[in-house]
Amino acid sequence: MKTVQPDIDLLVSILMLFVLIIFSALLVQKGRKKYSSRMLILYFAGQIIVIGGNVISDTTAVGIRSFLFVHPVIYTWAASFYLYIASLLNPSFRVTKGHAIHLVPALFVMGYIIITYYSKDPATRKDLIENQDYPYKVYGMFQYVFNAQIIGYNIAALLKFRNYISRYKEEYSVLDKAANFWIRLSIFGFFTACMIVQATIYIRSHALWPAVNWYLVGNL
Repeated sequence: MKTVQPDIDLLVSILMLFVLIIFSALLVQKGRKKYSSRMLILYFAGQIIVIGGNVISDTTAVGIRSFLFVHPVIYTWAASFYLYIASLLNPSFRVTKGHAIHLVPALFVMGYIIITYYSKDPATRKDLIENQDYPYKVYGMFQYVFNAQIIGYNIAALLKFRNYISRYKEEYSVLDKAANFWIRLSIFGFFTACMIVQATIYIRSHALWPAVNWYLVGNL
């Protein structure tokens, strides 16, 4: 009897999805009264949608079509994390209509997919998926937009944190050390994780050290 080998990439994705759902549930139960917690839930929701879509893509007949449906959401990740940091550093921070500008990249990608894929007849959509690698072309076309967002928003978060420290430098010794540790961990941890992921994407796209599962490394 043939032994079925588990798909380690899929297992890691499911684990990430499980952890995000647990964290979100805890935030809803324990911390929803804090505005920064609600912003963190928003960030987690974007992660859950995309990772969940990828899991559906790998395990159901819907296949790669689910990737196209959720793909625009990844262009909200960096912005939603930045807004979470802004709400941590400034308790009076609130999202306003002006913050809708952060949705422009996601809406642009969504519009592109609607025009070039969903507006087509079923036969053309099937051909785009099965014969023209349409989803991978979409990913490649906007990959640098996502990379620029990650770098730009990370730099913006670091600058905002530096200004926060400079503004309260005299009081810093008496500020909540636990809260400041969490802020530092959030910003620098996210920045480090993003840079690792970007490095693995670059290595994969240039077929460097193909024996290593760089997709798994990036997810971990």
